[in-house]
Amino acid sequence: VVVQLQFLLGNQVGDVTLDNIVLSTMDGEPIVENSDFEDTGWTGFVNDWEGSVATLDMIGGELVYELTKFNNTNQVWLLQLIHNEKLTLTPETTYVLSMDARASEALTLNPFFTQNDAGGYNNFAAGNPLALTSTMQTFTFEFTTGADLISEPVEFKFEFGDQFDSFEAGVADAVAKLLYFDNLSLKVKDTTAELFTNSTADQALGFETFSEGAGQVSASVGEGLLTLDITGLGEQAYQPHFFQMIGDLGAGNYVLVARLESDVDRDVRFNVLLPDGGYASLLENNFVDVSLTAGTPQEVIIRFSVANPVTNVKLELSLGTLGGDLVSAIGSIEIDELLMYQNYNAQE
Repeated sequence: VVVQLQFLLGNQVGDVTLDNIVLSTMDGEPIVENSDFEDTGWTGFVNDWEGSVATLDMIGGELVYELTKFNNTNQVWLLQLIHNEKLTLTPETTYVLSMDARASEALTLNPFFTQNDAGGYNNFAAGNPLALTSTMQTFTFEFTTGADLISEPVEFKFEFGDQFDSFEAGVADAVAKLLYFDNLSLKVKDTTAELFTNSTADQALGFETFSEGAGQVSASVGEGLLTLDITGLGEQAYQPHFFQMIGDLGAGNYVLVARLESDVDRDVRFNVLLPDGGYASLLENNFVDVSLTAGTPQEVIIRFSVANPVTNVKLELSLGTLGGDLVSAIGSIEIDELLMYQNYNAQE
């Protein structure tokens, strides 16, 4: 995006001196987690410092690692799929790892559970290479931690940097290398609690849906787009709804921005609420209703002020029966961004 910084001086007479003009990026935590829905919970690692290029996306309910350029310097760790959140494993415990996987060409994956330098780079899952083909297969294996397991977080990853010769897609008939992952699961044997994040490769990390009674909604993510599938409407606006607990807000002016598209004509309700304060709204008039036209992308911008610091704030998109002349309908809504930022300028 190209922008232009201007100082408008046309209605003034006299000298104006400008000095030391700096435009900087504010180093602050985002208010809305995963606002562009690009967080998969996994990282596609590549030796980009040596010219290699790879991407990782959620496409059609699968994690897709696409390698378009590779400079092979003969190290297995140069290409990895890494689980972002470190795991807590317990000594003398048997774990079961399972997943569905395929690749554009046959290759072998090496599952790697490691405590890195703290554990001497020991791989708890050594001896379990996975042979991928172009056909989706289900892989399952068990491993048991030792009695001497130290109390350090465990990183999980696949390594496959020794599987390809150097290439660049589009050069000398070379094509991109693709790996597909789904239903990635890690559990303690004979238990049901999932230890991996986004095991189904379509979750909207940081967000939740609320369904109750007739009001039903589900959420999925693919290629940076979140899709809300509303299959039933309850009697209240919040039945169902989509939300994120965004934590604390200090006193100041804020802007909420959403970019969305519905497949049916309908209205939706945006709100910023205080659950600990009887679900009082921070928005003027208690909420903002927005009309969506089927097939028409729409940008929503909502400005609001917070007079005093507040805690445990909830950002909510209500999808149930809004009442009055508003249109409530079953259908799907795609969202490609949902963010909030503090406006340090005077409120417009």
